[in-house]
Amino acid sequence: MKKAFSLVEILVALIIVSLITAALAPVITKKLSSAGITIIGGGSQESTETQWGEPRNQADCNPYNALYIPKVMNGGAKSICATKYNAGDANGADIPSTVTTVTTAGTYCNSGNCCWKGTTANPSLCTTNDGGYGSNYNGCTRTVCNYPASVAICSSWAPKTKGLEVKTWRLATRSEAQGWVDNQDTLNHKQGVNGLQLCSGGMTGGSFTSVEGNVQCSPANGTGYKYCHGAYGDDSSGGYHSCFAHDYWLDGSAELNFAGRSTFHVVQEQANSHYAFSTRCVTDNIPYPETIGTVSNGSSGSIYKNDCADIDANCALCATDKCVVCKDGYDLSEAGVCEEEAAVVSAACNDIENCSMCYDGKCLACKSGYELINDGAN
Repeated sequence: MKKAFSLVEILVALIIVSLITAALAPVITKKLSSAGITIIGGGSQESTETQWGEPRNQADCNPYNALYIPKVMNGGAKSICATKYNAGDANGADIPSTVTTVTTAGTYCNSGNCCWKGTTANPSLCTTNDGGYGSNYNGCTRTVCNYPASVAICSSWAPKTKGLEVKTWRLATRSEAQGWVDNQDTLNHKQGVNGLQLCSGGMTGGSFTSVEGNVQCSPANGTGYKYCHGAYGDDSSGGYHSCFAHDYWLDGSAELNFAGRSTFHVVQEQANSHYAFSTRCVTDNIPYPETIGTVSNGSSGSIYKNDCADIDANCALCATDKCVVCKDGYDLSEAGVCEEEAAVVSAACNDIENCSMCYDGKCLACKSGYELINDGAN
């Protein structure tokens, strides 16, 4: 029968525990919550301050595979990021589950939100590149959608940058698209991957004419090319099921038509919403990358960030030149370096039988009815 500790032994054990705890306690006890960068203890609470606004340069648009278009080339309203690939294609906006996507020359889709994937241009009058200017974005197989699908796609698209969702996308307006037309030599023509990569229908006066410096996507229409089954066609019954990848949806069911370089224009009238056009999304409100995940101290104005690899790989929050909070499993030393956490005194000693207080894998105090042997066993 093991005897219980005497009162003196218990008091000695408690004193030892108190001394060890005091020695191991960090000078500053700050922790990042799993949900964000809320800092607890040691002063005023910090708050996130990600800044949003118009894109300022191409670097702001790169995370979205989009082209930076300054307001002077965008109808004079605001600067934007405009996607360089059709929705549904690689690097383009994602198609949500609310949109029905079918394979061209296959299943019909003639109501609701519809997109068609596959061959969407006349195979004999389309090209897979822009003739040596840098774009290999295939003009023969660009995904096309009807108008309600395009609206649903852009309004629901939420690409992430540094873990933050950006849900500010929409279709371009007529005035914005007019700016693209007026500045096509800078934004599209012969610009390769550094431009919008809009493909040309290559039609002049009803005849196909190659547009140098642009990928070709002559429309798949007529009785021989019923690819977009269910889409509106060239006749009143929609019987041709045409795909028009060289047309681009604009807000209000308007269209940007790129039949040819000299005839590149905005169609002001509303188009039938069941035409199969290309979908590009734009935004004039993005989070500035350098501010994502940063916090500011309300009392001092100091700025902190949680991207601290350049200071210490094990740092979770840092100021300009020093670590403030280490990642889980590390403690901040007096020298400002994140070191592996020392073992701590714990009352959770389930792995040591009959132990009520332990430290570094050894028992300091046993449960009632047990006594501690010299080697820390019960």
